[in-house]
Amino acid sequence: MAINSPFKEGRFVFNDNSKMMKTKPIQSLILTICLVMSTFLVSAQSSDVDMADTMRENGKIYVVIAVLAVILGGFFINLILVDRRLRKLENQNRK
Repeated sequence: MAINSPFKEGRFVFNDNSKMMKTKPIQSLILTICLVMSTFLVSAQSSDVDMADTMRENGKIYVVIAVLAVILGGFFINLILVDRRLRKLENQNRK
């Protein structure tokens, strides 16, 4: 009697009958951006922070924003590249 298992010879096998949630990468990216922006909107409501006022007066706040933008941009670029590589490997595995 054969047991229907997703593991075959020690590796995970994806098939079309699996009930894994399939989303498009652009939908995931849009959802992630919306969630990140909502946290920024919630945290931006209090303007009683002296350090932020000081950094804004000195012009250093723009450096902080630029560094955060570079870090988040690099993260999203890396996420997209890994997604493309994974998609290519999955397509090779199906053939």
